Amino acid sequence: MLNKILERGKLLSLQWKMTMAFCIVIAVVLLINFLLFYATLHITEDEVSSRRLAYISDFAIKEYQQGFQGSLVLDHLTVAYDRYEDTPAEFQKRFSAQWQGVEDFNYQEPGSRTGDSATVMSTTMTVNGQLAPLYIVEDSARVTITELEERSLIAGVILYSLLILAGVWLLIYRISGHLAAPLHGLARVIKESWADDLAPIEPAVITTEEQAELVDALNDYRQRIHASIQRERAFSRYVSHELRTPLMVISGVATLLRVSRESPVIEKPFIDKQRQRLETSCQNMQDITETLLSLVRQTPFPEDVTTVLNQAFIEQLVDEHQLLIRDKAIQVHINATVAITLNVPATVVRILLGNLIKNAFGYTRSGEILFRLDNHCFSALDTGPGIESVPEEHEGHGLGLMMVNDICARQGWSFSISSQDDQQGCLAMINFSPES
Repeated sequence: MLNKILERGKLLSLQWKMTMAFCIVIAVVLLINFLLFYATLHITEDEVSSRRLAYISDFAIKEYQQGFQGSLVLDHLTVAYDRYEDTPAEFQKRFSAQWQGVEDFNYQEPGSRTGDSATVMSTTMTVNGQLAPLYIVEDSARVTITELEERSLIAGVILYSLLILAGVWLLIYRISGHLAAPLHGLARVIKESWADDLAPIEPAVITTEEQAELVDALNDYRQRIHASIQRERAFSRYVSHELRTPLMVISGVATLLRVSRESPVIEKPFIDKQRQRLETSCQNMQDITETLLSLVRQTPFPEDVTTVLNQAFIEQLVDEHQLLIRDKAIQVHINATVAITLNVPATVVRILLGNLIKNAFGYTRSGEILFRLDNHCFSALDTGPGIESVPEEHEGHGLGLMMVNDICARQGWSFSISSQDDQQGCLAMINFSPES
């Protein structure tokens, strides 16, 4: 699904997203600055004109109070009027005689291509003890920027803003590309690796804390995938390894039954014994398969099931594996001074100890093997070659020890195996005490 989305081009790169986000922010900031600039320009012009008219109105009032009447030219730009009828026609079109205040307005003289602007002020004054109107009109077009100048100034500001935006876009694009480069490199490393290569990723350069966290998370995820695959592979190896003994029993029973058919007399006890061996082997196969599936899937064992590990339990396991030492000069000793109750099914204990027994029987060619159970520990001491060299024919026993290690790690037990320094052979030990 993700590949289809990428092929359709519906996803933007991180570099583009970062660039667009920053450019949008910069564009908004530039727009706000432009609006503030435009408003400040006009407010400043209006405020200057308003203060100028307020300042020059005092001179006009003095002249009218001294008896002057009609329009009074204050300077080259400003004219004062004491009657509404004397004001310019453009003023009368926009303001009434009762209006008071300061205002700007634009107008265009007939035949003129450019517009003009004026600033007007309407107030009252006291002449001969009576209130009289005062109108002051300033030709502000002569001292303020023209419409053409204003457009040119706005165009310059817009062009300057666009240049800033383009520069920021280029800068952010390169910076975001630099920030996204580790991610592209990480993706390239993963793409170029083999499909079954789940080794830890080691980028050439780690520049940010976030990149390090991502690499750690990916490595942890790859490690979990690798562990899951290893468990699945181990399951197939464990099954073939553990089912070898019951299959050998079934094959032997089948051979015996085939030979017994050629005998003129078939004894019923013999058939019952073989049937019992078949049922036992089938049950063992079923128990082993369920236990191994539980180990691989990491499902918990039933909490209400317990198994008592004692002398009889160990002797039964040793008897089941006697075929492995049938042609060897080996003496087996079992010394169980205590009985231990374990909170796991009997099948788990059989797999656990059975692998240690098979390992000792498989490695030892002659001599003695001692199985001990005391003080919450089970140990197997043999006189084999030790664990330094493992012949190929004993690969299955190595898998068995992997199972022992997995079960002990899951139950919180400790497992150790070491060669004897002072004599030939090795010692395998399981401590069932949680404190160990």
